[in-house]
Amino acid sequence: MLAARTGALLALLVFSTSTFAAPPVKFGVQVDLTGNGTVTSSPGGISCPTSCLAYFKQAATITLTAAPAAGETFLGWGGACSGTGSCTIPSIQGDVQVAAQFSSNGGGGGGGGMTMVPEGTEPNSLLYWNGVAWAELLPPAGTADSNVLSINAGGLEWTLQPTVVNGGFEVGGSGCQIRLTALPGWTVEAGNLDRLSRCPTYEPPEGEYYIDLLGTDSPALISQEIGTTPGTTYRLSFLFGGNSEWQCTGYQNDSPIKTIRVSAGPVIREFSIDTAQSSACQDFMWRERSVYFTAESDATIISFQSLNSPGVYGPMLDKVEIVRIP
Repeated sequence: MLAARTGALLALLVFSTSTFAAPPVKFGVQVDLTGNGTVTSSPGGISCPTSCLAYFKQAATITLTAAPAAGETFLGWGGACSGTGSCTIPSIQGDVQVAAQFSSNGGGGGGGGMTMVPEGTEPNSLLYWNGVAWAELLPPAGTADSNVLSINAGGLEWTLQPTVVNGGFEVGGSGCQIRLTALPGWTVEAGNLDRLSRCPTYEPPEGEYYIDLLGTDSPALISQEIGTTPGTTYRLSFLFGGNSEWQCTGYQNDSPIKTIRVSAGPVIREFSIDTAQSSACQDFMWRERSVYFTAESDATIISFQSLNSPGVYGPMLDKVEIVRIP
C-alpha cells in the first residue's frame, strides 16, 4: 500500500514538472507623451495617451509609431528613442522609457507654444507670438556671445545675465604650481598668487585648476568688472578652501586660520577656515560661499583678497560664478 502511494506521488511530480512551465519574462515599455498626438506599438499594447504602458516578452522587437493630431507637429523622440521616424526597440531585455513630444505650428498668445523657428532666425534671438506671426526679438547691439540673455517677465526686453571671465581659473598657463602676477580675465591689483593644478598633492574641487591667493609673504588682491543692471540683485558664488599643507611641511610662519575678503559692489564680506581642523595636509576643506548684492550701476567690481600674511599657504578659490536673482 505504501509503495503504491509512493509511486502515485512520483507520477504526480513528473506530470507537474513537465506540464507547468515557468511564466515568460516580460518587460515594460512606458511612453511619456507631451502635446497632442498618439503613439502606438507593434505588436499591440500601447495606444497612448489612452494606454501608455504595456509589457512585452523578453527578446521581442517593438516598433513605436508617432502620429500628430491635426495642426500639430511631431518634434521627436526622447529616452530610449531618437529622431522623428518610427522607433524600433530590438530584442527587449529590460524596462524601457520613451518620450514623445508634439507641438503646434502656431497659435494665439495664450495658445500653443513656440515650435517651428522661422527660417533665417538669428541663433541667439527670442521669438514671441504677436497675434499675427512669429516675431523676432534681437539682443542689444554689441552683446557678447558668451553672455546669457533672458527675457524680462514684465515685458519683451533683454536682460543681461553677467558672466565671470575665467571664473574657474582654467586659463593661465600649465604646470602643477605657477606663481602669477597676472591672471587672464582678472586684474591682479596687489601681491601674487599660485595657480595649482591636478597634481598628486593638489586636487581641485572643480575642473583642472584653482588658485591660492597667498604667494610667498605676498597676499594677492584680484578683481574683475562685471556688467550688471542697476537695481537688480545678484548672487556671487565661489568655492573657498584653506591651504593646509603647512601641516606637512612644518612651516611655522603660517596661521592655520585662512581668511578671504570678498567684495561685490557695495557689499564686503569676510570668510575664514581653520585648517587646523582639516583631516590631512591635502584636505583643503572646500565649501561653497555666496555674497548677495544689488547693483548700483551698469558695471560692478567683484574682488577677492587674501588677509593672510606672512606665510606661503593661503585662502584658496575656485568656480567663481554670478547669477541674476529673478
